[in-house]
Amino acid sequence: MNILQITKKLPFPLTSGEAWAVTALAEGLHNCGVVLDLFTIYPNRGDNVSNEDEEIRQKLRTRKVYSEVEIVDTIITTSRIGALENLVSRGSYHADRFDQEKVRKSLESWMQRHRYDVVLVETVYMMHYVRTIKKLNPDIKVILRAHNVEHVIWLRYAEGLGAMKSWYFKDQSKRLKAWEAEVMAQADLVLPVSGHDQDVIKRLLNNNEEVAMLVAPIGMKVADQSKVAKNDVEKKKDSLILGYIGLLDWRPNVEGLQWFLKEVWPDLKKTHLNVELKIAGKNGEDLKLPRSEAVQVIGAVVDSDAFLRSVDVMIAPLLSGSGIRVKILQALRLQVPVISTSIAKEGLALEHRKEILIADTAEEWQASVRFIIGDGPSTSSSLEDMIVQGKQYLVQHHDIDQIAQSVMSAISSL
Repeated sequence: MNILQITKKLPFPLTSGEAWAVTALAEGLHNCGVVLDLFTIYPNRGDNVSNEDEEIRQKLRTRKVYSEVEIVDTIITTSRIGALENLVSRGSYHADRFDQEKVRKSLESWMQRHRYDVVLVETVYMMHYVRTIKKLNPDIKVILRAHNVEHVIWLRYAEGLGAMKSWYFKDQSKRLKAWEAEVMAQADLVLPVSGHDQDVIKRLLNNNEEVAMLVAPIGMKVADQSKVAKNDVEKKKDSLILGYIGLLDWRPNVEGLQWFLKEVWPDLKKTHLNVELKIAGKNGEDLKLPRSEAVQVIGAVVDSDAFLRSVDVMIAPLLSGSGIRVKILQALRLQVPVISTSIAKEGLALEHRKEILIADTAEEWQASVRFIIGDGPSTSSSLEDMIVQGKQYLVQHHDIDQIAQSVMSAISSL
C-alpha cells in the first residue's frame, strides 16, 4: 500500500508533541510494510533558510521511514491586523492561514508525478488540500488524523479573558467549529486520539455514519525502554527540580505557565526553599512570563528525552486545550513523575496517585509536591508504585506498533 502523509510542519526534530505523534505513526506504518511518502510545509519566519534549517531538512529526507520527502517553504504568521481583518469575512482565522496557493500548486505537481492509495492528513488544518488531492486522484482514500478538536481549544481559552478578547475567541471558535464539521465530513476515516475526542467529533458530525471513525491514540516505542538511572526523587528532600517542556508560542501553553508562576510558584517556593523550575521549548524569545527566583527559561532543546531525564518531576499546568499531551506519555516512558491538571491529562485514562498526580488548584499542587518528596501522610501507593503503573499504562494503551496495525485494519475495511 502506498500512503502520502501530509503535515503542517516538519516532523523533525522531535521537539514538539505533534512531531512525536507524526513520526511515531509513520514508523508504525512503515513496520506494517507501507510505502510512505511525506509532503510537508515549512512555515518560515523569514525569507532565508539557515544552515541549521538545511541540516534538519537533510536529516528528515534521509530517514528510512520515508521513500520520498517534499518540503514546501511558506510563511504562516498571525497578526492583530490579520485577526481584525478576518472579522469581515465568514472564515476562520486559525484555519484560513494554512490555505495557501503556493502549497496547493506544489501539491498538484507532486500528485501528478505520484500515485497513492491513501492520503494521511495530519491535523485538520491540512484538510484545505483534500479537494486538490481528490481532483487528481478521485479514488484515493482520505484519512484525517485529528490531533485535537481545534475549536474546543479556543473556546476554553476564551474563558477568563476580558470582555472583548473573550468575545473574539468565542466567535473564532464558532467559525472554526463550522469549518471543522465541513472538512471532517470529507474524510473516509477520522482518527481521533482519544475516546473523549471521538465523542466530541461524533456530535460535531451529527453522528454521520458515512464517516468511519477509529480511536488511534498517540503512540511511541515503549517495549525496549528500560528504567533510566536517575536520582531517587522520594529520598531527595534537599532539592527538587520541576521541568516544563512545550512550544512557547502556543497560547494554551503560555496561559498555563503564566497561571502556574502566578498562583502556584510563589507559595511553593516559600514552602520548599530548594525547589527549582526549568522551562524548555521553542519560540520563547518574546515570551512574557512572570520572572521568579529559581526559574530558568532555557529555550529550545535538541533532545527532549535528555531534558526530561535532567529533572525530577514534569509539570503540565494546562488550563485549555484538546487532544493528548505527548509530553506526559514521554515522561511516563522515561519513568519521570508527572503532576498534571485535569485538562492536560484529558483523553488519557490516568488516575490520581495511580499513574500520575492530578492538581487543579494551588493547594493540590502543594499536596502533590509533598507527596513526591515524602513530607505528606502515608498513602496506599508509593511514588515507585506510581511510576511502575505509569509505564504499564503506556505499554497497554500507547504501543505504536499495535496502534499502527489497528489503523491498517481500519483502512483495509474502507
